[in-house]
Amino acid sequence: MLLCPAPAAADVTVDVVPYVDSDAWSKEHVKALEDFLRWCEERGIRAAIFHYNLCERTAPGITEVIRGFADRGVLTVVGLHSASHAMGGLPLAIQYWELAVNRDFLEKKVGRADPVLSVPYWVLDVNTLRACAMAGVRILVDGNDPAGMGPEPGEWSSIPGLSRRLVVGRWDVDGVRLYRLPAVAWSDLWEEGSTVDEACRRLQRAVSGLVDGGWCREGRVTVWVLVHPWELARREFLRSFEEFLDRVRSGRLDFEHGGVRVRFRLADPREVVERVEEYVARPLPRPDLPWILRAEGFPDPGRLRAELLKEASEGREDAVRGLRVLEIWERCMQILWGVDGELLALTRAGKVTRRLRELVEKVVSVIWNDVGVYSAIREWRDLDAALTFARRMLADVMELAGAVESAYAELVASSGRKGGRRPVAAVPTPIPRPRSGEDEEGGDDLSE
Repeated sequence: MLLCPAPAAADVTVDVVPYVDSDAWSKEHVKALEDFLRWCEERGIRAAIFHYNLCERTAPGITEVIRGFADRGVLTVVGLHSASHAMGGLPLAIQYWELAVNRDFLEKKVGRADPVLSVPYWVLDVNTLRACAMAGVRILVDGNDPAGMGPEPGEWSSIPGLSRRLVVGRWDVDGVRLYRLPAVAWSDLWEEGSTVDEACRRLQRAVSGLVDGGWCREGRVTVWVLVHPWELARREFLRSFEEFLDRVRSGRLDFEHGGVRVRFRLADPREVVERVEEYVARPLPRPDLPWILRAEGFPDPGRLRAELLKEASEGREDAVRGLRVLEIWERCMQILWGVDGELLALTRAGKVTRRLRELVEKVVSVIWNDVGVYSAIREWRDLDAALTFARRMLADVMELAGAVESAYAELVASSGRKGGRRPVAAVPTPIPRPRSGEDEEGGDDLSE
C-alpha cells in the first residue's frame, strides 16, 4: 500500500513558491517580467526562474534581466528548462545534451545554473529521468497529476485531483533518487472572469483533501505556482497573481480544517530545494509519455497525422503543409533514435569532440519533441515558416548523425574490437522508434 491514512499533524505549513518559466517572445514580455520581479523585490519576495537558450533569441534581453535579479537575490533558484524547451519524447542522449547545453548557457550568461529542472510543457518520460540522473539534476518541478502519469495510478487515485498534485514525489532510477516538487499553474487556479477568492478557495480545498486523506501527517506541504512572462504582460492576470502573493504573505490564506491549523507562507525556493529531503516523498508511477500527452491535452503524432489527413481530404491547404512538417519531423526523430546508442556511448566515454559538441548544440537548440511539432503545426501563424524551420532541423540532424557514426566507428577501432555490438536506444515513444526497456548496461529501477 502506498500510504495508510493517518491523523494529520496539529499544524500544517504550506510553503508557497512563485516560479517563472521564461517562455517569452517579445520586448513586452521581457518588460513584464522585469516589472514583476521588481514588485517582488520591493516586498522581499523570493522567486525561482527556469530559463532556456532559445528564449534569448525570441525575447532578446531576457537573460540580462534574469542575471540582474539573480545577482540581487530576488531569484534565488535559476534552474534548467532545457536548451530548446523540449525533453519528453526525445532520445536519451539528446535529452541529456538538452540539459548539458542549457546548464552551460546559464553558467556563462547568468553566472549560475541550479541542478533543478522545470519540465517543459510538463511532458516527460523515463528518458527524462535517466537524463537528469546522468546530468546531476536531482529535482524536477512538474505539474502532472500522478494518477495520470501511467495506466496504473495505484493509491494516487484515492484522493481528489488537485490534492494529489500537491504531494512531493520521488523516483529511483539508475541507482539515483530523484524528487518531484509539485507545481500548479496560476492559470489552473484563477481564470479570466473569476476572482482571487475563488482561486484561494481551490487551493485551500486541495490542502484540506490532503489533510482528510492523511497525506499531511508530517505537517509540511509545498506548492510551486507557475507563471510565464507572456501571462504577466496581461494586466488582469498580473493583478490577480500579485494579490494572491500578498494574501499568502499576510496570512490571509490560513485556515483550520478538522482541528488542523493550516498556515501558508511564501518560502524561499532555495530553502525548499536544499531541504527537499525533509518533505516525505511518495513513490511516483513510471512516467508514460502517451498517457501524459493525453492528460495534458496533446495528441500523439499518430493521432495528429490522422487529424491532418482528414482535414487535407476536405481540401484544407494548411493541413497539407502541416502533414509535410510532420513527415520531416518524424524523419528527424527516426535519425536521432537511430544514432542514440552511439551518441550515448560517446558521451559516457567522454569522446564527444569539440566539433561533435558543436553539432549537438545546433540540434538541441532547435529540436522539437512531440509537443513542439504539434505546436508548430497548430499554433504557428505561418506554416511556411514552420516548414522552413523543419527542413533546417532535418539538415542539422543528418549532419549530426553522420558525425556520430564516424566518431563511434573511431571509438570502436581504438578499443581494439572488431565491429562490436551496436548500442541500442533506450525506452520507446509513440512514433516507431527502436524498442527496448534497457540499454546495454541494464534496465532502470523506477519505483512503481
